[in-house]
Amino acid sequence: MAIWGELVFYTLHEPQNPEEWILQLCRLSGAQSVEWVSYLEKEERWFKTLEEWKRILEDLEFSENDADKVETIIVVSLFPKLAENISIEEVSKFYNYKECLHISIGICPLSYKVYEATQKIPEELWKTELYHFIPGCQGMFIEIGHHDLFLLTSDPSGYGEEYGPMYIIRNVFCSVHFSSYGFPADIKRYEEIVFSLPEIQKIKKELESILGSVWGSLLINE
Repeated sequence: MAIWGELVFYTLHEPQNPEEWILQLCRLSGAQSVEWVSYLEKEERWFKTLEEWKRILEDLEFSENDADKVETIIVVSLFPKLAENISIEEVSKFYNYKECLHISIGICPLSYKVYEATQKIPEELWKTELYHFIPGCQGMFIEIGHHDLFLLTSDPSGYGEEYGPMYIIRNVFCSVHFSSYGFPADIKRYEEIVFSLPEIQKIKKELESILGSVWGSLLINE
């Protein structure tokens, strides 16, 4: 099973003109075009409640004593692309307030800045035999429209809930992701260092000039 992580920045409030946010964020990326856009399906958009997880376990005929044997329940949902290889000026026309728009920008000047900055972190924190965790090496994407963020390593916003060792941030409006394979060898120490880097702080300020209050965390998918 693939394991990857992301450096993610997010904001909670909804602006009067989300389409303007989309244009400004795409321009900030430095990209000339967007790889593809789609709407998130329910499984990618909302995190299940504890009650829903219990019902899934019951449907799978796991008893309460067997629940700890279940390492991961994977929900795979392929969401169709609305368009591919489009100019950044066209992206906002796909925004729909009832949906969450996924904008896959891919490798771009902004993701490369994140890639270069995070390589300065000591190798023992991100380099393992299996993975080199370097956010930005897999590019950048944006999600805009109300959604949850699953499995963040911390909750600096104070609006989420602890779910085991991770956090779920409920009802985020916009999130900006810089992706990589794997995850840090020392997650806590890596997160402390990455958000202290001047380059990452500058990117956060650039995002705040568009989005207002912005929080940052690591997000782990496995």
